[in-house]
Amino acid sequence: MKTIMLCLNQLGIGGIETAALNQTIQFVKRNYRVLIVAADGIYREKFEKEGALFINLKFSTRDQDISPKVKKVVKVMEKYNVEQVHIHHPACINVVFFACILKSIPYIAYLHSSIEGTYELYEQASSAYEILLPLYFSYAEKIVAIQEKTKLENMKKFNIESEKYIIVKNSIDFNKFKIEGNSIPEKIERFLIISRIETEKEKSICNAIELFRSYYKSNPNAKLTIVGDGNIKEKIEREIEDIEEVTRMLGERNDIAEIISEHDIVVALDRCILEAIAMKKIAVISGYEEIKEIITEKNIKKAADNNFNGDNLNTISIEEMTKKIKFLDKEAIKNIVEMNYKYAYENLNSDKNIYIIEESKKVNKDFNKIDVIESIIKLLEIIGKDIHYADKIYKECKESQSFFEGQIKNRDIEINGLKNENERIRNENEKLKKELEEIHESKLWKIKSILKK
Repeated sequence: MKTIMLCLNQLGIGGIETAALNQTIQFVKRNYRVLIVAADGIYREKFEKEGALFINLKFSTRDQDISPKVKKVVKVMEKYNVEQVHIHHPACINVVFFACILKSIPYIAYLHSSIEGTYELYEQASSAYEILLPLYFSYAEKIVAIQEKTKLENMKKFNIESEKYIIVKNSIDFNKFKIEGNSIPEKIERFLIISRIETEKEKSICNAIELFRSYYKSNPNAKLTIVGDGNIKEKIEREIEDIEEVTRMLGERNDIAEIISEHDIVVALDRCILEAIAMKKIAVISGYEEIKEIITEKNIKKAADNNFNGDNLNTISIEEMTKKIKFLDKEAIKNIVEMNYKYAYENLNSDKNIYIIEESKKVNKDFNKIDVIESIIKLLEIIGKDIHYADKIYKECKESQSFFEGQIKNRDIEINGLKNENERIRNENEKLKKELEEIHESKLWKIKSILKK
């Protein structure tokens, strides 16, 4: 049996994980054995249910010594006779790239992010990536992009020919996103937000919350559900304090299809929009900066071309979008979701949107070229030095942060002490003023004033 290895950062909730899961389903259907190499997470159960084998390995751009992880991946490749590798996340590159080169195994590089400048961030974190990334993309068998814009950005940055790229739009397995008894509501009331609750998604999540808040004012029966987890969870919890009675946060979940089926509308980004469409739900792109459009037959192709991130769609104000949703009746809802579903089923079905290296090839690896040898040696040295230096700076910054936080805390204590003292004096002055006013208004004071005259 032929074996394909898929490498991801982790198996939590996310668009990349869901895309890899759909990919796994299609590979298994085609009688491939699938290995998933990633850090453990909530989606592991789903991958294993589809027949994939799981290898627990946490990839990190901060590893000072990548040798143990490279050796582990090489052993896995040898044990399962891996014939091709699909690298889905940039965090995997510094390990899996070297393993593929050492074993001469062809690999596919995926460009999942639609955010411009993604790889500049890695280069800023370590100058080693200025060497690693051009090597990585140049040796790839294919570079799979989810949209033309991402492909063009990558081509320009790494000076790679167009023929090396293939556009594979985000797609979905309609057999998995199908719940019996999915009904059309009379009107929109049950809102659903699905997102990683991370800093880069904060604006998008807040847009969706603000849209619900606006709609809730006109429909007190409306309810909100938020699915996801991340480093700004507490911040989002504070954001919904005024609507917490009608809001529930479910955290990280792996039963997204079932959850979507329980709601009327999904306000989200990227792949979550496609999942909503597959479940025949009204879908609104929350936008990275501002709310975008409701997906309809008029804009679904355009939206899909940009992976449903909304960058190429019109911006809609919260007030205008509230009105649009408010006036959706059952017939309008049915028409929208049916037409959306038809387009997605015909064009975004994972049965048709998949890439496999059909012929077994070896990476074109020529280590007789002195420049390649020197580049890799230099690269490994820089990685170690950069990470060591970054850790040293991070430690010093944390120490400085603790010192200044202590100083701020002491200052706050002093300020609070002064505030309390000022408050005590003010209260005493008010008390004396009141007593003087009472004396001035007393009969005794008036008699004394008369006698004095």
